[in-house]
Amino acid sequence: MIAKDIGRDRVIPERVRRRKTRLYLLRHGQVVGHEDFRFNGYTDVELTPFGKKQLESLSETMLEHPIHEIYCSDLKRTRIGAEAFARGRGIEPVPMSELREMNLGVLEGLTYQEVAERHPDLFREWREDIVNYRLPGGECFREAAARVLEALKKILEGKEGKNILIVAHGGSNRIVLSHALEMDLGSAFRLEQDFGCMNIIDYFNSWTVVKLVNANHMVQESDL
Repeated sequence: MIAKDIGRDRVIPERVRRRKTRLYLLRHGQVVGHEDFRFNGYTDVELTPFGKKQLESLSETMLEHPIHEIYCSDLKRTRIGAEAFARGRGIEPVPMSELREMNLGVLEGLTYQEVAERHPDLFREWREDIVNYRLPGGECFREAAARVLEALKKILEGKEGKNILIVAHGGSNRIVLSHALEMDLGSAFRLEQDFGCMNIIDYFNSWTVVKLVNANHMVQESDL
């Protein structure tokens, strides 16, 4: 459970612990059409009722944990989560387009099956080198990583001792996590990011500690 994992820094001395910035990195909730396996990058899709419930439940679970600033992409599926956490905290979420999911160009809004049928060669080439292959009308994963990490740098600047929440996307979160873990971008998709999952990263002066990855807060669709 997330509530049991937050704030346990037993092995880090207090004088060092005070210097950290804690990042709560949340993926948006379940989206409309998820069962069709649609490619949603820049596409501004809605959350399902369950997706909204996921975020509301997690926000309530974390009310006792201080959050000083909230950021999200400018797409509604992340803004809903940011607003859920902002309620009752007196914080105005800051939307940043740089935190968006990867721009999937001609694949936007298509299902996996539609992409395989309409763009078989493109789909094959993209999967063979997703890091560097730029989709027509879109971007490559390396380009997405550059803008996401530049946004992260701006967000963390001068935030020592603060707790920051970022509500973003599966791809964006994998970029941040792989950077924190010093992983190659090509391995980023080995990190699972379920709808509504929470990750926790602590940034110290000279190192980074990933405390939690892809945590599920146990909300079920049957709870609706």
